[in-house]
Amino acid sequence: MEVGGRGLAHVSAVCLHHGPYTATVTPAAGGYLDLATLYRNMVKELAALAEPDVLQVMVKGTDWMPGSLLVDGALQAVGLARGQLPARLFCPMIVAETGAKLSKSLIRSGDAALPAGAEPWMLDTRKWPGTVGQFADRLLDLAGLLLSHPRHFFRSYSAAELSRLMPAPQGSPTA
Repeated sequence: MEVGGRGLAHVSAVCLHHGPYTATVTPAAGGYLDLATLYRNMVKELAALAEPDVLQVMVKGTDWMPGSLLVDGALQAVGLARGQLPARLFCPMIVAETGAKLSKSLIRSGDAALPAGAEPWMLDTRKWPGTVGQFADRLLDLAGLLLSHPRHFFRSYSAAELSRLMPAPQGSPTA
């Protein structure tokens, strides 16, 4: 990667299937850059560390704990010391009734069904049956509950349990 000034990068790579390519990436236009998840997280965390006077905290789901160890290794390989790595907060994971991670992308693409107990607003908050204010209030109540005790961050929640913890407003079709 070659940085061509603030907001401009020239990225060159070789795809094992398609051969070499180069993309110019800018904030307003340019190439599309699709990085593998681990590499993308390493780049995001390195970019966040470029602001030394800002405390950077990465918020991730608990499913990212093993991947974060690999990102830490990559960050150390480019020269960061352990004390320079960003702080991370791991949040509870939402799971289907099978215990598998609730995959919004698979459900949206039609490759998986919305699990029992899940509500359409869990995939698209615009489908919340109440007002934006009611959604914000329920979300703040849920955050207050989750922050009330550390045990809430060391478990997963089913979509049905999340729906129970964040009930739709009275009188709505899903209440």
